[in-house]
Order: sequence, then structure tokens, then C-alpha cells
Amino acid sequence: NPISLQYGAKQMTLGVRFGEQPKAYPFSKLGDEALVNDTVGGTPIVVVSYGQEQLVLAYFRTAGDRTLTFEKAPSSDPVFPFLLKDLETGSTWNLKGEAVDGPQKGAQLAQAPAHNAFWFAWTTFWQGTEVY
Repeated sequence: NPISLQYGAKQMTLGVRFGEQPKAYPFSKLGDEALVNDTVGGTPIVVVSYGQEQLVLAYFRTAGDRTLTFEKAPSSDPVFPFLLKDLETGSTWNLKGEAVDGPQKGAQLAQAPAHNAFWFAWTTFWQGTEVY
């Protein structure tokens, strides 16, 4: 499999699948602090990577009836040094998917079903996976 050779069999990846549409987010491509606004199988998600805590998570990008677009927000909080800000309302969100400031304060993003796996294991079950 050429993709396996390109990404390395033991590469850790976050695998997401909605319906028959799988997608993988290799940790090495995400880097230490990253967020990816994406759509998989028609479902809007945001993938957040925070290398200092070895954390890669996916959340649904919807709050109520609104689809949100995120960017990195400045933070001076030692507990949550990596925060997100949605462009639609200007609310600030932490890595637990909680709105901590702004009009959405108190709202919670739902975590999307995702799996941390070695690339070889993910592609064994989900051949034809799209790669971020």
C-alpha cells in the first residue's frame, strides 16, 4: 500500500469515520499545536492537537443549529494554554470542548467518535482512508 509507505506503518493517527467515509489525521502532520476545521462524510468536525499533553481529539463543530469555524486563541491560562475561538460568535473554548467566554459561555461541544491507532492498524480495517 503506497500510503502505508508514505506515512510509516507505526505512525500514530487519529482515525474518524462517518458512514463509509474514513479519514486519518497523522499526529506528525498535526504538529504540537494544531486545529483542523474539516468535514468527514458530510459531518463538520474540528480536530485539535496539543503535543505537550499528547492529546488529539475530534469534536463536532455544531453548537445548537450553528456550524462553527475555529481558530487558535491567545491564552495566558496555565491550565489551558491552548484555546480555540469560534469566528461566528467570538466565543473562547478550551480543549475539553467547553465555551469559557463569550456568547456561547457554558456550551459544550460534543466529542466526535474517533480512535487513536497505528496507521497500519487503521488502514487494515478502513482501506481507502483519506489522509489529512
